[in-house]
Amino acid sequence: MKILNKLTITSLKLNKKRTIVTCIGIILSCALICAVAGMVTSFQYSLINDTQKKDGSYHVVFKDVPLEQEKYITSNVNVKESMIMQTLGYAKLEGSQNEYKPYAFIQEFDKESLKNMGITLIEGRLPENPNEIVIPEHINSNGKLNLKVGDTLNLDIGKRMFDGYELNQNNPAYSYSY
Repeated sequence: MKILNKLTITSLKLNKKRTIVTCIGIILSCALICAVAGMVTSFQYSLINDTQKKDGSYHVVFKDVPLEQEKYITSNVNVKESMIMQTLGYAKLEGSQNEYKPYAFIQEFDKESLKNMGITLIEGRLPENPNEIVIPEHINSNGKLNLKVGDTLNLDIGKRMFDGYELNQNNPAYSYSY
């Protein structure tokens, strides 16, 4: 082992230029590896933050949980936080000029859901009582409605039905035949 160390040191002393170039190469390759790792980490955090802003900050969604069984999720020791959302139904928007989406999808949120569901307000504030709602921007733009903060709406909330079947968010407002 001592012979190998002695040979290496002698070689480094005799080839000073090559030794300096090798050291610079090692430093640059380490810097490049660190830069790439930093970019990957930054990109990952950027994607997480963008998803939280757009879709909300949550890990799991349980859909269509009956209210009497909700306690099994919210009081579970492994559940750190919980948010409750409930679909109330649909309401026909009087005056809507969007023939593909003439209905408003009505959901009820608890306070935690309102804070964590990725809702970005353009104007106004979040609802503070059951008589207040948030109107999505596309209702005014696509539906050619002119709803403003403070307007009063009377919504007849119910179910969307077609041929005896209940429709949901994945069904178009009208059926198409090809």
